[in-house]
Amino acid sequence: MYTPSFMISHDDFTKEWIEIPEGEGAQFLVILLTSIQPSVTERKDGTLFALMRNTGVAQFPYAFQATSTDFGRTWSANEQGPVPNDGNGIEMTRLASGNVVVAFSNTFSGRYPLVLALSQDEGQSWSVVTDVDGPCEDPECSHGYTSIAQDPTDQSVWVTFTDERRTIGWVHFNEPWLLGQAGEFASPM
Repeated sequence: MYTPSFMISHDDFTKEWIEIPEGEGAQFLVILLTSIQPSVTERKDGTLFALMRNTGVAQFPYAFQATSTDFGRTWSANEQGPVPNDGNGIEMTRLASGNVVVAFSNTFSGRYPLVLALSQDEGQSWSVVTDVDGPCEDPECSHGYTSIAQDPTDQSVWVTFTDERRTIGWVHFNEPWLLGQAGEFASPM
């Protein structure tokens, strides 16, 4: 049985939290069992934008996305966006510049390669796509469970991921480097 439970902070995530139970006007972000583990960023206008891992790849080959105009209490219907998703985790963050970067597997089967995409319009489109984990000779390469953060001291960006589910790998870059990259989203076969 699947029972979502969500908490919302009244005071910037420090002291007071309220639970919004199902049936009290809340429209949950994760409304399909195939859309899980949302990564959420706030846009300049205060709306929230979410990308979600897609575990129903055969039916929905792209990451789901949704928006909220009331700080996460209700969400638009989940829809497939342009970011390929093979059921692997997806993680994004808004950079100090206002651009949004997402780390994901640019494939429709497996967890390799690990790719970054950059949006200069808060997730409405993605202008830069680049592979960041290098070549792999093993057909079973697996790089997943990404996490991404920007260092506030020098604005560099760190991405961590599991490497073959045995060790933690990492990529360190800055936004000017990312802006100089070129690539494309994977195409379904």
